[in-house]
Amino acid sequence: MQYQQWGYYIHGRSVSGVADTDMLEIYQQLKREEQSLRQTRGLLPNSDQQTFQMGLPKKLRAHYDRILAPLTANQPAQMIGGVGQASSATDRRFEQCIQAYVTINKFLSSFIDHALKDLDYVTKDKLLLENVLDVELYDLFESGIFFSDNGHSFDKVLFYGNELTLIIFDVLLFCIIDFAAHDFVLAGILTYLITQGIAKLRDSGGRQNLAKKTLVDQRFLI
Repeated sequence: MQYQQWGYYIHGRSVSGVADTDMLEIYQQLKREEQSLRQTRGLLPNSDQQTFQMGLPKKLRAHYDRILAPLTANQPAQMIGGVGQASSATDRRFEQCIQAYVTINKFLSSFIDHALKDLDYVTKDKLLLENVLDVELYDLFESGIFFSDNGHSFDKVLFYGNELTLIIFDVLLFCIIDFAAHDFVLAGILTYLITQGIAKLRDSGGRQNLAKKTLVDQRFLI
């Protein structure tokens, strides 16, 4: 999610129904897919479109926040108490995280499958004006909208998709330091150190944010 009600969706559901199998089964599955003997990988029937820009209704966001509310509310209280109390609080929080993860997973899966009565979405292509102005001309109060994507829009929320911005920042930073110190060697060293520091902060903050939003322990993040 890039904003409260705006983000990106990658449809990664396995068409074979399983994600863990042996090499022979993988080969047979790929062969059937090559011969068009199985369903397509896309979100829509008979489509291979797997990446979308999505605008979500307020009701869905409010329900998501309600599921996470107990975890946020109990977090400050866990810092108080002795070692035994802290361990007990950690166990309770772990159980709450597992329960919340299962609840959110079922809730979002039901939303994607159009199984929720009051929460639904439509899939469409952006209008030419929306593409040119990079805006959305639809109301998101009642239902969500999934816009077919070219597969790279989610790069905006990653370091991977901001190379030009980062290069411009490095060049400007180098020029400013060189202008102030009149030493291009120092400017190069400081630019490198600052860039590495930003990358480390982004990696650490990204892991914490991902673990918090997905309820996946940081130890499982590669």
